[in-house]
Amino acid sequence: MSYRVLDVSLADEGRRKIQWALSHMPVLQSLTRQYEKSMPLEGVRVAGCLHVTKETAVLVESLKALGAVLSWCGCNPLSTQDDVAASLAGDDKISIYASRGVSTQEYYDDIHMAMKIDPNIPSMTELILRWKCTERFKNSSLCMEEQRKQQQGL
Repeated sequence: MSYRVLDVSLADEGRRKIQWALSHMPVLQSLTRQYEKSMPLEGVRVAGCLHVTKETAVLVESLKALGAVLSWCGCNPLSTQDDVAASLAGDDKISIYASRGVSTQEYYDDIHMAMKIDPNIPSMTELILRWKCTERFKNSSLCMEEQRKQQQGL
């Protein structure tokens, strides 16, 4: 498991926020309890790109409890809660690449790192990557890696 967060020592505060959110999301909590023994997502690799907030953390933890292998990144560097990202990395051992206020290049590098899990279901992240590799971003390391994959037929 790898990750890039601001400071993993922020995990305790992030855990408190996640616990608060969990207590306010009873439907997801109930569904997780109902299905976690059967592990319906076992073998599913998910690369997610969504706001890294306490609410998203509850979803991420639920997906993991249901058997999914996860890699996650933030979709908006200004909405990332660094303590929550630290908790997902430190407490839940989830590969997460997110911190508040990253540069554009770091943002795309985070997406690239999350995609290294090689998700086995179609994802919006992959579609967005292809769309973003337009003239404006064609020289970013992320787009160059995508172009290399396409040339190799991967």
